[in-house]
Amino acid sequence: MILDKRVFMISSIHSSCIQHQVRDYAHGFRQIGWDVEVFRERWPGEPPAPARVLAESVLWFRPSIILGVDYARGQNPELYPLFSSFVSVV
Repeated sequence: MILDKRVFMISSIHSSCIQHQVRDYAHGFRQIGWDVEVFRERWPGEPPAPARVLAESVLWFRPSIILGVDYARGQNPELYPLFSSFVSVV
């Protein structure tokens, strides 16, 4: 099996700590040749995206890994396809 080198990261503009962690992880993955997609709110004050928007983004990008910083798969297990591994970093 050939691994598609795609990682989908969930971030939040409401936490500078999470933003810095995701930015560092994204940089590291890009350095080793992975495609990176970061999902976050567009502007301060915007509520978290509806579950449907997150699920559509994951299905569109088709990542081999979903990385959630301070975010657990169990929060919305129905959103994540079985073709992706979910990694949670706290």
